[in-house]
Amino acid sequence: MERPESPESPEEPSKEPPSLASMSINQITRIYCRERLIVNPLYWTSRQLELLQCSFTDPVPAPIPTRFEFTGERAGKRAIATMRYRWDSVGRDWGILDLVQFDGGPLQSERNSLRFRYGRLYKTLQYTTTFRARLEGGEKADSPAIAAYLNHTLFRDYREDKFYPHSHPRRGKNIAFSLYRLRLKKVTPSNCLFEPYVVAIMIAIAQEQQRATLKQQGPQLSDKSTFSAKLLSSSEDKDYLHLYTADFPSSFLDKLKYPSIPPPCPTPPISIQILAIPFKPYKSLRDRILALLLPSRYGEQNGGHDVEKNKVPSESRRLIDQGVDNTTPTAQDSEDSTSTDATMLSSTV
Repeated sequence: MERPESPESPEEPSKEPPSLASMSINQITRIYCRERLIVNPLYWTSRQLELLQCSFTDPVPAPIPTRFEFTGERAGKRAIATMRYRWDSVGRDWGILDLVQFDGGPLQSERNSLRFRYGRLYKTLQYTTTFRARLEGGEKADSPAIAAYLNHTLFRDYREDKFYPHSHPRRGKNIAFSLYRLRLKKVTPSNCLFEPYVVAIMIAIAQEQQRATLKQQGPQLSDKSTFSAKLLSSSEDKDYLHLYTADFPSSFLDKLKYPSIPPPCPTPPISIQILAIPFKPYKSLRDRILALLLPSRYGEQNGGHDVEKNKVPSESRRLIDQGVDNTTPTAQDSEDSTSTDATMLSSTV
């Protein structure tokens, strides 16, 4: 006796998994649970940038300002001389910081004051100098960061020191150093211009701007509000400085602020542009740097630049790194922090 055929059930449409842009950070980490993703930004790799949908463009020449304010002695001759005749990491820092921060200038700097926040955790980002607005009386304004500066040479040395096996049994010396080299290679980008730590610094700048805006406007801040972050960087390259620029929408920053809550709408990918600033001519270097950091002061728009035009060769760029933690968190920050170094996505280290 033949068994009657059961009526065919209609095929259920296959559900596509949600995109990264629609998922919360916690959902992403659960999907990729075999990877160690929540770590100190110092150990970020390209994997973190991929999951956050952040990417670098190829470097392009920086635009030239239409007018110049600083000439003669005010053009920073002493700072330029320091860079030209002492081209080590310390002399380079002195020269560049003197060009950006000077008596009567629009900016003041703070050392190691920038914090990357993930939920209720935070991590002070080392070897970063933060630029903030200066009041007319010379006092530092209570305002969020405008930009930051990173010395890649010092930063690389700092990261290498973090991995270095300072204490190890005599018998396991070779094993310890082999692991040291493997772990360091894993977090060192193949293209030194595309350093993931740069992205963490820029996110921290945007987070600070968002917090300041929320204090002024209240919780009605739109998800479409964007915050502009800039990072000036130096390396052993004697021809160029580099400026990283990106706009971060509130919806992106909220994913880090509330890692367990999916965004109300998909977050857009973040494109980080790299501008190559030539040192020469030295007499206009101060104006060219400030015009990029403060475009409204120079009557220019800091809009997007065509990344396909006039590409600058990146093979000659050799960025290097180091850092030291000497900041003291406030009482409020101590409540938010935990003893863990976990502070956001980075692959197994």
